[in-house]
Amino acid sequence: MRDVPRVTIYMDPDLLEKVDQLADRMDISRSQMICNLIAMALDDVKMLERLGLIDLAIKLKAFRELFQRKVLFPEGGLFGGLDEKD
Repeated sequence: MRDVPRVTIYMDPDLLEKVDQLADRMDISRSQMICNLIAMALDDVKMLERLGLIDLAIKLKAFRELFQRKVLFPEGGLFGGLDEKD
C-alpha cells in the first residue's frame, strides 16, 4: 500500500453511523467509504463548476449579505432605525 497522509475529521455521530452502515453493506472500511464519498462529492462539485453554479452560489451569498447590511439592517436596527420610537 502506498504511503497516504492521515486526516482527522470531526463528524456528527448520526452521520457517522450512516457512513458505517453503508460501509458495512458494501463490505469496505469506514476510511474507504469516507474516501469514496468525498471523491463522489468532488466530482459533483466539478460538474457544478462547469455549469457555473458554484460562482453563482458565491455571488448570491455575497448579495444576500450585502442586502442584509444595506437594506434590512443598515444602522444596526431593523429597516434603518424606523422601528425606534422618537
